[in-house]
Amino acid sequence: MEEMTNLENSLRKQIGIECEEDNSKKVMDLHQKIERQRQRVKYLKDRSLWNKSFDTVVLILARSLFTALARLKSVFSSTVVSFLPRSLSSSSSSMNLVHPSPNDEERLKTSSSSAFLEESSRLLKPPETTLGGSGVALHYANLIVVMEKMIKQPQLVGLDARDDLYSMLPATVRSSLRSRLKGVGFTATDGGLAAEWRAALGRILQWLLPLAQNMIRWQSERSFEQQHVATAVNIQNRVMLVQTLVFADKVKTEAAITELLVGLNYIWRFEREMTAKALFNLQSPPNHS
Repeated sequence: MEEMTNLENSLRKQIGIECEEDNSKKVMDLHQKIERQRQRVKYLKDRSLWNKSFDTVVLILARSLFTALARLKSVFSSTVVSFLPRSLSSSSSSMNLVHPSPNDEERLKTSSSSAFLEESSRLLKPPETTLGGSGVALHYANLIVVMEKMIKQPQLVGLDARDDLYSMLPATVRSSLRSRLKGVGFTATDGGLAAEWRAALGRILQWLLPLAQNMIRWQSERSFEQQHVATAVNIQNRVMLVQTLVFADKVKTEAAITELLVGLNYIWRFEREMTAKALFNLQSPPNHS
């Protein structure tokens, strides 16, 4: 629109100029540019959401969301494809959902948005193989957050806190942890190995911690005490369900948690042994021989 306004202003200036040999050619060129710009503006207006009904916009956005979810699941997991709408399974259908053609406008207007959303909600129920389907997503999220704090400052973790963490572990994680720690010695004096474990744990937490934090935030936003507060929060600051641990694979998440526990076990023992060694050196009398 701004570009067309500038062209129209230029055209008026050229028309006001007299006694110029090439003035008529410039005026003709400007007329052609303005006509092309008008056609472009008309096209953009026709494609813009401003000219769509509210129900149509909601439906397009909802289908775009499920299209994006289908893309994510096709990359990270194949389990969710079975409960996604069939229309989201092919790339051509997905493109039509995101960018419907003008011929689809009437069909979209007459379709039932509420029926689509209701069916999609039913289909998006997490499978039993996920943390959400097992009903443990929030518990695992709290467990991951607690471990992250311990990994960040292992020297401040006491025996009671360590026992409390162990009591939070599900039976499957305990069994996996015992298998991983079987045969591991009780000494942890290798500083290089401790540094490698810290780096490895950091890489795991880089992707796992945000999911856990989003899970806790998502739950709090939907709690009864937070209902009035949540409605006032900007939609851009809200957490989406797909950003949480709800659809996370249970077996893979437990494997990642076990890895965190094994690494935490080593760096925790390393910090204790280094502290004990430092205290011993301070208390030992100097050797004057």
